[in-house]
Amino acid sequence: MLKPSKAHPKLKHDPKWFPAGLIYRLKSSKQLHDWLLDPGSLTAKIRVGCPEMTIHILSETYEKPLISEARQLKIPLSQKAWIRCVFLMCDGHPIVYARTVIPHWQTGNPWYALKHLGSRPLGEVLFQLPNLKRTPFQITQTHAQNWPHLDLRSSQQSNTFARKSTFFQGKYPLLLTEAFIETSL
Repeated sequence: MLKPSKAHPKLKHDPKWFPAGLIYRLKSSKQLHDWLLDPGSLTAKIRVGCPEMTIHILSETYEKPLISEARQLKIPLSQKAWIRCVFLMCDGHPIVYARTVIPHWQTGNPWYALKHLGSRPLGEVLFQLPNLKRTPFQITQTHAQNWPHLDLRSSQQSNTFARKSTFFQGKYPLLLTEAFIETSL
């Protein structure tokens, strides 16, 4: 069993994640369920209603992932990963908080090219890749303050509904968590 060190980052309250098939456990609208379960590019879906969607980078660094992330990625708790946290913005308002975690951050890892992503949405790159594999969604509802680098004053509401899944290029994983911080999608 993985055990955290005192210096290991963790959420104030680690949310309970459910398989997407149990979405009825979330107290949310059918419209939000459709967003949470959509297997396509969230970036492309948002751009349908917000063509000028932008990315605001909250953090982009090499650090230890959260305990639940390390477990999902099956890496030691002491192992660092490249972690990028962003807001997807519409008309200057944050609507989605996205957190990307990539272990084994080095040349030879096909995800390493993302170091040049800048303010481009990850979805623009992900869904162009051939032979990309994705695990089924897990979903949760949790307080906005539980997400690292998400400033509650910026999030405009206290609860978020989130989904996460792991993408693979060969044996290399990328964990993506997307938390909806506005219900008016």
